[in-house]
Amino acid sequence: MTPAAGSPLRWPEARPGQPALEPVDDEVAFPLLGETELAEVRRFGKPQSFNAGEPLFTAGQEPFDSYVILAGTVRVIDVSTGERVVFVRYGAGRFTGDIDLLTRRPSVVSCEAETDVETIRLTLAQLRLMFTQEPHLGEKFWKSFQRRRELLLVSPFRGLTIYGPRDDKATLELVELLFRNGVPHEWADTSLAEHRRGAEVRGRLSCPQHRLPPGA
Repeated sequence: MTPAAGSPLRWPEARPGQPALEPVDDEVAFPLLGETELAEVRRFGKPQSFNAGEPLFTAGQEPFDSYVILAGTVRVIDVSTGERVVFVRYGAGRFTGDIDLLTRRPSVVSCEAETDVETIRLTLAQLRLMFTQEPHLGEKFWKSFQRRRELLLVSPFRGLTIYGPRDDKATLELVELLFRNGVPHEWADTSLAEHRRGAEVRGRLSCPQHRLPPGA
């Protein structure tokens, strides 16, 4: 699947456990680092290995790090609906991360090793140092993180679910705040009967309430 130049790339619907997008579909979101770039990255990060099935980071984790893949394959997973949906798989030469890493917000997705994986781990401080000393790499990471968020916002990803009526000032302010900050969310208007039932079920199940991340 190759989108036309300038057209938005939408994430196809994916069955649980199946990939929704291949990284070659968007070279800005998922660039492939060359050998010279990998050598430059090694100066800033530290090597770290993961066994198959081991998480690199999980949804809700804060802070989380970026990992440059040297060997093996990782998968990025959406768990916001209660089902595991694999958004994308990628391997050597690509890197994990999202704009939330730079803004110190919790990760909205999980990432785990699909096979045994060798990586270079980059903390936020190490990323910032790399951005300063190797601006060409910094630009590539920055544009990638921004593009990934754009793709996520037009995908079937749900993120936070906000329950509230359309005539409630606090609900509207919260929805506007999430939209303004690019936080993936879904608004269930409880003015509608089906959404009221969903809110009631949520209350009976004593589902945990989400808080806005600091700085939102």
